[in-house]
Amino acid sequence: FSQSLPKSVLANQYNCVTGIPGLPSLGPFDPLKVKRVVIAEDGNGPVSVNMVFTNMVLTGLTGAVLDDVNLNPTKSVMKLQIKLPKVNVKSEYDVKGRVLSLPLIGSGKALVDIGNLKAELALRYKLREEGGLTFADIEKIRVDFKDAAEFRLTLDNPQSEQTVLEEATNSAVNENWREYFEVMRPSITETVESIMGDRLQKMFSYIPATYFIEDIGVST
Repeated sequence: FSQSLPKSVLANQYNCVTGIPGLPSLGPFDPLKVKRVVIAEDGNGPVSVNMVFTNMVLTGLTGAVLDDVNLNPTKSVMKLQIKLPKVNVKSEYDVKGRVLSLPLIGSGKALVDIGNLKAELALRYKLREEGGLTFADIEKIRVDFKDAAEFRLTLDNPQSEQTVLEEATNSAVNENWREYFEVMRPSITETVESIMGDRLQKMFSYIPATYFIEDIGVST
């Protein structure tokens, strides 16, 4: 049994994005800070790169649009279809690799702009009754970044003396952005799953599930 829930049954789904009063350990979802992401792709495709992002700051989550929520009370699974119109990532980077035949080597500041990012968030939960309230303890989370309409990466290497080559490399990355997006997606997905899993577990253990979905404990 499953049901697609209209947005009218979702209450205050975005109020928790910037933090939750009384739960300081949670921290904000936007901006979302990530200490380190490692990307390793040594394949034979257009993009072959080993890259480390540090001190990442992701913004744009507050602009999320919830397209659909599918609830399966029998399996205790909830799936959310989400669209992020604009996600911005600022980070420090260190990279060694290539894009097409151009070398991609150096370190500095990175800026990533992603447009119309589509994602699915799947949650497996266990209902818990406490004090006359229904909570949904999160047991497992899965994030799937399905597609993006735009992707732009800008690498600024202040130590580079080859400005022309640096500009050519940036252009090559953005002309082949779908390949680069695919290279980055597994590592970004794993990192976001880990962070979101921890924060959502804290959030759902603190806030009744009916605050988000009124009839989460109702089977028909």
